[in-house]
Amino acid sequence: MNEARILICEDNEAVSTLTKFKLARAGYTSCDIAADGKVARKMIIETPYDLIITDIQMPFFSGLELITYIRNDLGRRTPVIILSSNTDENTVLEGFDREITEFLAKPIVPKELVRRVKKLLRRK
Repeated sequence: MNEARILICEDNEAVSTLTKFKLARAGYTSCDIAADGKVARKMIIETPYDLIITDIQMPFFSGLELITYIRNDLGRRTPVIILSSNTDENTVLEGFDREITEFLAKPIVPKELVRRVKKLLRRK
């Protein structure tokens, strides 16, 4: 069992539930879910997460706005993985400009997600 704290920011309940389930099966049992950007911001302030996984398109604050908040307003270097069906080159590049750590296209490949999570948490 891994003690890393992971936040999944996703407004699609099926995707967030699947992501949490796959991470739990890989030993990451301390995963929280935020269904919108407003809840995610509150949770990030209250909890020192080791990794954040976020969709781009969410209610209230997008995943990109969330990354800017984490990096600029909070000054945190927490690894961030974007999971998104929006794979437009400009959107992906904007994510990297805002210092995302990884970008994965939806539909997610669970084994790839788990491998990337393991890789990023090993670096930390």
